[in-house]
Formats: sequence, structure tokens, C-alpha cells
Amino acid sequence: MRPNSCEDLLGRPDKGQSEAHGTLSLLFRKILDEKRFDVSRLNTAVLSYLTDPRNGYVNNVKKISSERSNIHKEIMRPTMTWKVFRKLLKVLGVRHVKLTLDLDWGAGKPHSIHDVEIRILNESQFPDFDPEDDEESSGS
Repeated sequence: MRPNSCEDLLGRPDKGQSEAHGTLSLLFRKILDEKRFDVSRLNTAVLSYLTDPRNGYVNNVKKISSERSNIHKEIMRPTMTWKVFRKLLKVLGVRHVKLTLDLDWGAGKPHSIHDVEIRILNESQFPDFDPEDDEESSGS
């Protein structure tokens, strides 16, 4: 059954992994589970993100409230885009990601390993960095 709230999702033993339909949603919920995020820790991370002046929400109560609600909705969705995945990692306080794929080509062929490093940062501090350059339109 789909979670009704972030509190519901984080209260589940698997942090909602069994309800995730997309790869990125599943991976994000595994992170929440393995890093032992509970409601209090998530709320602290969200508040830190929203009150960091680099993120553009400071001194705008309506914008902060709206974005807090959006973050909670994005966490609860069963699928997730790359753009949302990166944003939510930033909310959690992640600064850098190394994504590694170990591909099995089958029938006795050797595995191949491919990786990419992704910066999770405030784009306004790095005007030459375009976050859309390395994002896909879908997380599944």
C-alpha cells in the first residue's frame, strides 16, 4: 500500500522500498534505510536545505512551505526522475556521488564496469555548470 506521508514511509521497516516502482526511487529509499533516516533526521535535513541561503528559499515563508511540501511529495512518489533524485540527495546533505554500473553481458562474456562522478552542489555558485547536461528525463 502506498504511503500516506513521509512519516508513514519512514516508519516502515523497509522505508517503502517494497512500494517503489522506479530504480531511482528504490535506490533513494535504500539510502534512507541504510543511513537510518527517521522523521526527525529527515526534517532536520530538509530544514537545513531550505534555510541555506545558497538554495534561494531564505526569507520567503511561502516558498519554504511550498518547497517543503514538494520535497515530501517527491520522496513519497513510487518513481523519480534524475533531476529529483539529485535534488533529494542534496537535501540529505550529499556533496558528491560516484555511480558505478557492473554490466553482465551474459554467455561467458566478461562483465564491464562503468562509472560517472556527479557533483551535488549549488549550481548558482558554479555558473558554468549546467545540471541538465548529465540528467535523463526519467529515472526508470
